[in-house]
Parts: sequence; C-alpha cells; structure tokens
Amino acid sequence: MKLPLLVAALCAGILARAPRAQAQAAERVTCTRLYAADIVFLLDGSSSIGRANFREVRAFLEGLALPFAGAAAGPGVRFAAVQYSDDPRTEFGAWRRAGSGALPLAPTVPSPRPSVPKVCILITDGRSQDLVDTAAQRLKGQGVKLFAVGIKNADPEELRRVASQPTADFFFYVNDFSILRTLLPLVSRRVCTSAGGVPVALPPDGSPSGPRDLVLSEPTGQSLRVQWTAASGPVSGYQVQYTPLTGLGQPRLGERREVSVPAGETGTRLQGLQPLTEYQVTVIALYANSVGEAVSGTARTTALEGPELTVQNTTAHSLLLAWRGVPGATGYRVTWRLLSGGPTQQQSWARARGPRCFGTCSRR
Repeated sequence: MKLPLLVAALCAGILARAPRAQAQAAERVTCTRLYAADIVFLLDGSSSIGRANFREVRAFLEGLALPFAGAAAGPGVRFAAVQYSDDPRTEFGAWRRAGSGALPLAPTVPSPRPSVPKVCILITDGRSQDLVDTAAQRLKGQGVKLFAVGIKNADPEELRRVASQPTADFFFYVNDFSILRTLLPLVSRRVCTSAGGVPVALPPDGSPSGPRDLVLSEPTGQSLRVQWTAASGPVSGYQVQYTPLTGLGQPRLGERREVSVPAGETGTRLQGLQPLTEYQVTVIALYANSVGEAVSGTARTTALEGPELTVQNTTAHSLLLAWRGVPGATGYRVTWRLLSGGPTQQQSWARARGPRCFGTCSRR
C-alpha cells in the first residue's frame, strides 16, 4: 500500500474506531465540559516513516481522539487531518464529531468556526526543509494552540520554536516510534485543557465511573440548584430525577419528576418545586446503549418569598403602596384596618400593575 493511501485509511478510521480503541486502562482519560472545538492533525507523510511505524502513529491518533468521544455537546468537537511532504495533502476534511461513525474523505478542509477553540497537532520524525517559524507564528497569532510531537530524527529545537507557549505544555519528544503511545496520557490531557475541557481519568479497570460530588445549593421556595462532577467515559447526557419526601422521609413516587442535561454540562436548576419541602435528587449518567452509575442527595426548599411592601406616599385619607413582584404569583391581596379598631378591608388583583392607592385617592 502506498503511503498516501495508508494515511487516508488511518484518517478515515480514527473517529469510526475511536470508541473501540483500547489503551492501557490506567492511562485512559476522557475530556469533559467541552462544548465545541476544531482539532487538526498535521502529519508527516515522508517516506522515512514507513508502514510499520505508521501503525504506531495510527494508534497514537486513535488514542488522542478517544477522550473526545463523549465530551462534545451542541456543535461538537470536529476533526480534520492534513498530510504534508513536498506538498500538503488533505486526508480528511469533512469535519465530524468524535464517535459519530465512518468519516468520509473530502478534498479540502472546511473553514474553522469563529469563536471556537482551535488546536493543531503536528507529528513528525524529521527536520523541516523550509522556514516553519513564520508559518507557526501566523497560526499562533490567529489563536491556534499548536502542539509539536517529535519522533526519532525530529529536531527538538525547531519543534520548540513551533510549539505554543509554555513549551513544556505543547512540545513532546520520543526517540522511537515504539514508545510514542507512552505520551498519550500527558498529551491527551493537554489537548483537552487547551480546547477548554476538563480531563478526567478513567478508573483502572477501564469501566466508566458515575457522576460524583453532588452539591445541592441556592434553595428558594420553588427552585434548587444542582451541580456535580462529570462521569467518565463517552457520556451521552444525564438524567436528573427529583422526588418530594413525606414528613417521615418517604419518597412520594407519584410526584417524581425528571429533567435531561446535555453531556457537556454538569449542573442545572430545578424549577416548580413545592415550598418547605424536602427533596431527594438523583443524577444518573447516560451512555449510548446503557445507563451508568448515579449519585443522590437531599435538600429542603425554603418558604415562598413574600413581597417587599413600601409606602410611597401618604395623605390624610390615603396611602400609596408598592411591592416587588414574586415569581410564580398569580395575584395579590391587600388587607388593612385601623389600629384603633374597625372592620378589616381587602382588595385583590390578578396581577400587579404599579403602585396601588388605598383610601380616598385623587384621580389624575
């Protein structure tokens, strides 16, 4: 097989195979809290690499793509790859989310999205024969985070100049293709953080761990904030269940409700709750073909917040009152009577429309 075809086969298989790629369990990470990123692999296509070594490059790229398989939500994480030698060659440019299936080849790389983190990962085993410093500076000036991975005969000093700063975070070197995969834990984490994500280590047995560190905070009479640390693995989303409890702490199952949260988010605010009520809240990790582990906790809502009443104007026969609206209120009732005695009077409104006058008020 000719080298360009080998590169094409590599690139076409990265994302389709990424969820099944196997690395050492203790070295695997997943990238969480990442909504969108454009990531380009820039691959040395010179004949010095050879077929056997390119298998190592392929395994390395699969390992780099794997942490993003379940990290993206919304627009998603998109990949492209370019092979360079005497001339650059796009091996795949149809931007595609990690884990989304077979990746077709395309003749050109589409334009990157504005306001989305951009990462370029250069992988080479040799020294450049042209002036790379200017091109690298131009990329970095456009906000691209540039990683440089050197192997064997690559020039470390040249790659340090190419890489983004600080160099220790963006430049990596190994003296043989056979140990290239040992860089995966460190490079995967750095790529994830450079794209704006949070890397989370998978457990040693390779099975995903569920959400943890549940925090229930900011209670009001009708709402509650829920936050947690992301689950590992290719999470497709979360299900948040909340159930009111009886005075004896038993769940009222008939009143259980649930909301869905996208994979890239680790928090939500529950609305429409009952005041002065204890709730059991459970966060469940969801995967493509299974339901993962869960974490639970309880919290109590507060009393409904009352309106803040102010007297804006008084006369011998009237009062002008105003109050702050209460979220969710369907109406207001005002009652009053003389402190010295007398009948209680009241007036109600379906909704408030500015200050209200009580007593004998002049009309303007």
